[in-house]
Amino acid sequence: GFVDCKCDMIAEMTFKTPKPFVRENNKDFELDKLKEEFNKISKTENLEIKKLQEKVKSSKDDQEIIVLSKIIIELDPNTFAAYTDLTSALMRSNQMVEAEKWYRKLIALIDSEGPVASDNFKPIFIFRSYFGYILYKNKKYDEALDFFDEHLDSVKIDPFSWYWKCVILQKDQKYRDALHYCEKIIELNTIQEISKPFDYLVGVAWTEKADIQNSLGEYENALESIDKAISITDESLNATNVWIGKGTIYQNLGNHEDALQCFEKGLSLDNNNTLLMNYKSVELAELGRFDEAEKCCKDIISIDKFQSNSWGNLASIYLQKGNDVKSFECSSISLSIDPDNLVALQAHCVVLSSFKKYNEALDVIERILKIEKNSRMQVAKINMLLKLNLNAKALEYTDEVLSRNFFKDNELVPILSYKIKLLLNSQEHEKALTECNK
Repeated sequence: GFVDCKCDMIAEMTFKTPKPFVRENNKDFELDKLKEEFNKISKTENLEIKKLQEKVKSSKDDQEIIVLSKIIIELDPNTFAAYTDLTSALMRSNQMVEAEKWYRKLIALIDSEGPVASDNFKPIFIFRSYFGYILYKNKKYDEALDFFDEHLDSVKIDPFSWYWKCVILQKDQKYRDALHYCEKIIELNTIQEISKPFDYLVGVAWTEKADIQNSLGEYENALESIDKAISITDESLNATNVWIGKGTIYQNLGNHEDALQCFEKGLSLDNNNTLLMNYKSVELAELGRFDEAEKCCKDIISIDKFQSNSWGNLASIYLQKGNDVKSFECSSISLSIDPDNLVALQAHCVVLSSFKKYNEALDVIERILKIEKNSRMQVAKINMLLKLNLNAKALEYTDEVLSRNFFKDNELVPILSYKIKLLLNSQEHEKALTECNK
C-alpha cells in the first residue's frame, strides 16, 4: 500500500489531482451523454480542432477531456497534444488499461516522427517513463522492467525511470538492486542539482531508500534516511508519505506509540488521508485500543465505503476481539472490492483455519504468496501442510524456501524450527541435530 501510494503521488504531482473513484456504470453513462452532446454539436457547428483544443484546455472534467481528445484524434491522428491530454485524463480517472492502449499509440507516433516529435515534446523520456508506470499499474511488472531497461539504454539518465524500476524490483524482493536505483537519484543530485520537474524525486528517493532499508531490517539506517527525507520534503508536496515511512519503521521496531505519533503528524497535514487513517487504526489495535481502532476504520468507510484496506483492517480487529464471524464478513467485503488485499486475505485464512477448513485456508495462503513472498506466510503454509498431514510436501517446501536465502536471521528461526519438527517426525535425528545447531 505504501509503495502504491508513493507511485500515485508521483502521478498526482505531474498531472491534475485525481478525481474520486467513479464506478464503471457511471463512467459509461457520462461518456454516452457526452458523446450524444458532441454528436449534436458536430451537426450544427464546424468542429475545428483549435476550438476543441480550447474546450479541452478549459475543461476540468476528465470524462469530457477523454471524449474531446478522441474526437480531435479522429479528425487529425497526428495531434500529439490530444494523445497527452487523453492519456493524462485516463490515468487520473484510473482507466489504466485504456491509458496503456493510447500510450502505445502515442509512443509509436513519437517514434515515427523522430526529431519533429522531439522538438514538440522535451524531454521525450518523461512520456516513456509514464508508459512504464502504466505497465506497472497494470501489473505487467516484467514488461515494465524490460521497457525501462531498453529505455535507459538509450537515454542513460532518467530519474523517473530509475524510481519506477526501484519500485518494481522491490515487488520482487530484489532490495539491493532497488536500493541501487534510489542511490542513483540521490547521487545525481549531489553531482548536479536535479532541476524541476524532477527535484521532488530526491525526497522521494530518500523515502524509498528508508523503505528498502526497513524491509532489509536495517532500522537505524532507515531512520536516518527518513529523517533526511523529512528535512528536504516540502509539505506542499504531499509530505504525508514521509510520515508514513517513519511510522512503518517504528512499527517494525515494535515502537507502536512513536508509530502512532508519526501517523497522527501525517494526519495533521491531511486529516482526510484514508491511508494514514488505516495505518492509525493498525497502531491503535497494536496498542490494544480496539474500540478506537474499530471507530477509525468505520470513519474511513463513512468517507469511502469502497476502501478495501479499511474493511481488511476491520476484519483483523474483529479477529483480535474474538469475533470470527464479523471478521469473516468484513474480509469478504474487502476481497469483493480488491481480491488481492493482503490484510483481508490473512484474516480470511485465520478464520478458515479456526473453522478447520485447512484446504481452503491453504488456497488462500497460496494466493497471498503469489502476491507477496513473505516469511510469515511461508511459515503459515508449512504449518497448514502439517495440519493436513502432508509431511513430505511440508519438508520439500521448507527446503525450497530455505534455498532462496533472502531472510533476516529472526525470520529464519521459525522456518528452521519447522524443519527440525519435520525431520524428527521422519526419525531423521542426525539431520534434525544439524538444523538445531544452525
